[in-house]
Amino acid sequence: MRRDATIEILMATYNGSEYIGEQIESIIQQTFCDWNLLISDDGSEDNTLKIIEEYVKKDDRIKIVSRYGNSGSPKANFMGMIHFARANYIAFADQDDVWEPNKLELLLRKMKQTEIHVTNDIPLLVFSDLMVVDSTLKEIDKSYFNYMRIDPYRLRFSQLLVQNTVTGCSCLLNKSLYTLPGISEVDVNNIVMHDWLFALLAAIFGRIEYINIPLTNYRQHGDNSVGALKFNFLSWCHQNSANRQSIEKSILQAKELLRVYGHFMPLDRLYTLKTYALILNEKRINRSIIVLKKGYLKSNLSRKLGQLLFIALL
Repeated sequence: MRRDATIEILMATYNGSEYIGEQIESIIQQTFCDWNLLISDDGSEDNTLKIIEEYVKKDDRIKIVSRYGNSGSPKANFMGMIHFARANYIAFADQDDVWEPNKLELLLRKMKQTEIHVTNDIPLLVFSDLMVVDSTLKEIDKSYFNYMRIDPYRLRFSQLLVQNTVTGCSCLLNKSLYTLPGISEVDVNNIVMHDWLFALLAAIFGRIEYINIPLTNYRQHGDNSVGALKFNFLSWCHQNSANRQSIEKSILQAKELLRVYGHFMPLDRLYTLKTYALILNEKRINRSIIVLKKGYLKSNLSRKLGQLLFIALL
């Protein structure tokens, strides 16, 4: 594998033989070519590794950094790959998507434009919209955020604490973000997903920028670990258990951030984080008031109403 690439792409794989070839091909066809692809397999039992090994032979930018692992989840696999990264920027790749040819070029351009206006060591994250497609890459919706009824510009720290806006496979991180002190101390079991963690860290210590262009074909199929489900208020209301768990997990994640980073984050962020992490210590009648007052609100009215209900019932 070549050294000193500008971007290192981290791909976590597990039983992805049906689609992984298309994804790797879309990476090879990027208009920006100065990248290395690092792959960590989580103990695939199909032909995933065999397919990857064929690409390793053909392209010296591709390398398997771990195989036959047993992390048990995509977030653990991705977080385990962070210590292999050395480049100025990293991107996350799902095994079953297909990238638009100019994805890396546009993400890096936005990153460079942002760097002009900040100091060199500030943590930065850039992300884009995605096109939702079915298993055959047929379009379901031109915009992931429209499909999910999520506002991608809701990037305040208080908002990100309760709802992630950044999809991992759509983003580019600079080295100051992915090498932040404390990353290795984070207990993966206490975070919801790796992309949500880095979005929160960028909101605490740096800056997040959005590109309103779909640069990833976000494939939906029966084996998705995490996918896109079209938002429907009635079905959402019926998912009582899942919605309650979502709030509980976001609070647990906030507590983990408080544990690892509470001693050196800016005081205004610390206050916002601590108030949310300890919100269940408040009386039930006060919780919704705090959510409204401090802006711990999800996107769209239906989600907000459900959130206020569930936070009071927890």
